[in-house]
Amino acid sequence: MAKSEQEVRAGLEPAGGAGTALGLDHLLDAIPLGVLVTRNDELVYCNRTVCHIFGLSLPQVRQEEAWARKLMQDWSRVKNQEFIHSPHHIYKRVVYEKDNLTLLILLEITSLEYLDQFFVSVDFAEEILRYIFLNPYEGLNVVDSEGIIRYMSPPHEEFFGLKRGEAIGTHVTKVIENTRLHIVAKTGKAEVGKTQEMRNAERIVARIPIRKNGRIVGALGKVMFRDLDQLKDISQRINALKNEVDYYKKELVNLRQATFSLQHLVGQSPAFVQMKREIIKAAQVDISVLIIGETGTGKELVAHAIHNLSQRSRNPLITINCAAIPTELFESELFGFTPGAFTSAASKGKAGKFELAHGSSIFLDEIGELPFEVQSKLLRVLQEGYVEKIGSQKPLRSDFRIISATNKDIETLPDNNRFRRDLFYRINALTIKVPPLRDRPQDIPLLAEHFIEQFNQKYNRNIQGVSDEVIQAFTAYAWPGNVRELQNEIGRACSFASHDRLVLEDFHGHLKNLLARRARVRPTLDRKETLHSVEKGLIVEALQKTGGNKAQAAQLLGISRPLLYKKIKLFSITMPGD
Repeated sequence: MAKSEQEVRAGLEPAGGAGTALGLDHLLDAIPLGVLVTRNDELVYCNRTVCHIFGLSLPQVRQEEAWARKLMQDWSRVKNQEFIHSPHHIYKRVVYEKDNLTLLILLEITSLEYLDQFFVSVDFAEEILRYIFLNPYEGLNVVDSEGIIRYMSPPHEEFFGLKRGEAIGTHVTKVIENTRLHIVAKTGKAEVGKTQEMRNAERIVARIPIRKNGRIVGALGKVMFRDLDQLKDISQRINALKNEVDYYKKELVNLRQATFSLQHLVGQSPAFVQMKREIIKAAQVDISVLIIGETGTGKELVAHAIHNLSQRSRNPLITINCAAIPTELFESELFGFTPGAFTSAASKGKAGKFELAHGSSIFLDEIGELPFEVQSKLLRVLQEGYVEKIGSQKPLRSDFRIISATNKDIETLPDNNRFRRDLFYRINALTIKVPPLRDRPQDIPLLAEHFIEQFNQKYNRNIQGVSDEVIQAFTAYAWPGNVRELQNEIGRACSFASHDRLVLEDFHGHLKNLLARRARVRPTLDRKETLHSVEKGLIVEALQKTGGNKAQAAQLLGISRPLLYKKIKLFSITMPGD
């Protein structure tokens, strides 16, 4: 390297001889500029600053070939970057090339004043300033502390019918009507987004005070919007975006409300309280659950409650209704398919429900309707934890929990060759039975109030409740459609109600006639008597089951012992041995 460096110096050396070249060498080492000379990508010369930038020693680089190669290796990694970063500084790269020689200058810009840094680091700085001063959509005016115009942009000069520079030196009030720029230059208080009428045109302007060394030296005026129509257009767009955001917020709320927690399961009857306890226990263990119950009892709500109480609740529950999918689409819905798997397959393929349920739970409602030919594939997925898409030979790992539900007597299905027995055992690690509404009549008033409240919130109504005769008829009715039937009938009655309480006349069709007949059968019982009768019967039943143990009976009923003692006294309940 020493020979090459001497050659460069010889080429740069002036008439003064080698001593002058040596002085130039010391000068280049002293300046804060990095200087690097290469010939055909080989190091010819470098100064101290370049070595410092790359964390190397100047004597070692100049005297040892290995260090010189190390410098060139470091340089080759960053030589195409416009800005080179060292631990505490930023350098701008400037390159000059002639023949096979390259002169590189690294200009330190970190410590430059912000304006110098702007001009040095931005190659198109001049174009930016030209845009600021000549932008035809924004007028720019500058006044000093006395309100004298020191600059007016050409678009504004043209707007006011002035020649180039004609406004300079004139007080702003003599050129711009309704201006307050001179006031801002005095008070130092900015005025942003204000309207100003200029030559019969309303414009939105900003007036900004300018300070130097803590003293107000002038103000800058800028047109933000050329007219109110432009502002109205932007405002309308903002409102449209706001409405869109509000819409998606509402959709998100609806989506969240579409999932149900334990609080959505309304009921205080012993059977229902026991079911809630089973839900809590089921959520704590990551095993398959089979939910059994008649149509309309709320099996899907139970599935949501189990999922939302489990450790998988951070991901949404994936649901699929086995009774609502055509047989030929079951496999593609459950397992998905690859692109081109069959003629009508989507070009990008489709993820199946089990793939989407990775890290979550999958709810198979009405699993008793699952086609027999699909059951074997489902069993394989449950046993191995892998899903194989239609048209794919590569299985996908899916970590899911399966929750199933059925309104059929699923235990008899294997005997009729309609359901695989091994699949039945796989999905039935834990069973939860949802009691029908006829087995928990004391929950009917609570459910009725709950559905009325939902209706009031949804349709902005003010129904206060139901009459005693309706409650009497409700508790006597068998409700073959269970909770869903009750909800539908309450909603229909609320829609036609003309008073603040639902009466028999608000119901129509077979239910109205049936309720009326039920009410006539028990004319002597009012609502309070009906509830007391049902409640007393439940307490007696609980005491009989626990052998008179009041603590166990209270636990079975889901109430406190003091409350149980109070009810026993109220209903004058006596047990053998009391």
